[in-house]
Amino acid sequence: MEKQNLNKYIVIAFAIFAVLVLVLGDVFLIGMNKPTEQGTDMGYITGNFEANYTLESFKDIVKVFSPQNFSEISQNVSAIAGVKKIYENPDQILIMTENETAPMEIYSMINGKYGTVTRKAVLTPEGTGRINGTIEVSVSMPLEVYLNPTIGTNSTVVVVGEVAAQGGEVKYMQNSAISSSRESITIGARIANVTGTSYLYQVDFENRTMMEGEDYAKEISDIVLLSNASKEKKEYVSWLGDRYIIVNRNMTNKTRITEDYGNVTFQYSAIRSNERLNVSYASSEDMVSKAIAVSQDREYILPNNGIIELEIRNMNSSMTGITLVLDAEISGNLVLDYIVTAQYPAYS
Repeated sequence: MEKQNLNKYIVIAFAIFAVLVLVLGDVFLIGMNKPTEQGTDMGYITGNFEANYTLESFKDIVKVFSPQNFSEISQNVSAIAGVKKIYENPDQILIMTENETAPMEIYSMINGKYGTVTRKAVLTPEGTGRINGTIEVSVSMPLEVYLNPTIGTNSTVVVVGEVAAQGGEVKYMQNSAISSSRESITIGARIANVTGTSYLYQVDFENRTMMEGEDYAKEISDIVLLSNASKEKKEYVSWLGDRYIIVNRNMTNKTRITEDYGNVTFQYSAIRSNERLNVSYASSEDMVSKAIAVSQDREYILPNNGIIELEIRNMNSSMTGITLVLDAEISGNLVLDYIVTAQYPAYS
């Protein structure tokens, strides 16, 4: 009796398999056909894909990820000319715009203060890519992703994903995303304009709470730079960014932060004045110039058309350029975002 039942189940299973082959033949082909070395046979080829894409244009859709204050964001953004509609979701805000200036104003107002601001971008392929790093195929399908709105068009990024190709052409793509890496790069920049000079008093991280009662023009920084990205948000962290954290103002224990996050860099806070002050807890006093520099690098394309706002200490009239070291997120020739970690004057 048991043998008869077993034979019956085998017959039923085989019948089901035959029906699936007839109905879902293409699906089985995708998984079962092996590519030739050239990848030009008429069967399906599947695998991991990589190709260069060009950032062609932006659409009039802005998204705020991880918003910190919904009501304040909506109130401020709704007053910007060119904002049509605002949609609030639990973890993001979607903003429809109708001109080119509104996304930039939203970015300046919100990004890094109340959330991360991005804009929908259209990417077009440059022609070919490779499956599993060896098989060259053509690709024509555009992609839409969200990027920093200050990034310039006509720049190149690297896109990866999972694809199915037939006859040497990509027919289907899923899980596509921009591939990037964090690197330290050095660029040269030309100083275009000096907007002002003042006294700068540097205050170390652990002393920044002493600035709160002072009636000075001050900039208190709660930012700590991380050597590697972290997904762990400790109880004293108010914002977990990409290779940086923003800590609560009352957190001054550098040892605890180092133990929790490893090799970190503490940002200094600053007091500014047009006149010399007596700040007993300051670690240094410098004359600083606020300057606008323009990237002269031909290898990398920086956001905001390569315009960089800098503070240069003890600047003199013979200084016409500057060498900058950037901790940058890079894809292709495009710098997605960066932090200036060092600067060196250049003279004419």
